[in-house]
Amino acid sequence: MRRRALLGGVGSGALAIAGCSTPHLPADIRLPRPEHVYVADFHVSPATVNLDTNQFSYVMEAFAMPRDARSRAADAAAAQKAIATALLAELRTFGLPAEAAGAAPPPGGPALLLTGRITNITEGLPSNLALLSVGDTASQVNVRCTLLWRAADGTTLPWQDFTEAAPVTPDGAAEADSSDPAGIPLGYIVPRTADARTREVAQQAERVARRLAHRIRTIAQVQGWLATTPPS
Repeated sequence: MRRRALLGGVGSGALAIAGCSTPHLPADIRLPRPEHVYVADFHVSPATVNLDTNQFSYVMEAFAMPRDARSRAADAAAAQKAIATALLAELRTFGLPAEAAGAAPPPGGPALLLTGRITNITEGLPSNLALLSVGDTASQVNVRCTLLWRAADGTTLPWQDFTEAAPVTPDGAAEADSSDPAGIPLGYIVPRTADARTREVAQQAERVARRLAHRIRTIAQVQGWLATTPPS
């Protein structure tokens, strides 16, 4: 029952809690170092995937490249997996005890719970349409993340909420000191095939995850959970 209660708090129910009358913890509250950082899969629906970046769907059809339900579902699944994998890896690199929320959590001990949802996925236009200047040439992935705090007595309350988006090109420290390859160059054109565009969506989702991880690292540094503190 304890595991079910915890994992239920990490999923979509936690987002509902964050948006209703349940009080948030103050953003500047001082909390002990969590024994665990549980990362839940970010909720996403294939309906989140935009068919294209503009109103030129008829152009896509003229080029025999309609966005079918299969490609939209593939984009959603690829983005969800990429965020979970990259977020766990990056948080562990920073020295935080991150693990997937699906694993059986041990009883007791304070824990930080990460949940969220992918609010937007927009595929970039294929190369032959990008030349027409009717939309963006790189994909976009936007997310909303909620941090919840589980106290040692099992009480779980929302703490912080924020959004992130994938930059089209690398930007800032979140990209510069990551072990992942540098991002998409300015002249990048999304490939024509549906599978290649799905891979590019996953690439942008990884970039979102790195940005989320760096923001969470800054929070952890301010809390004193890590060895270093951020510059003033």
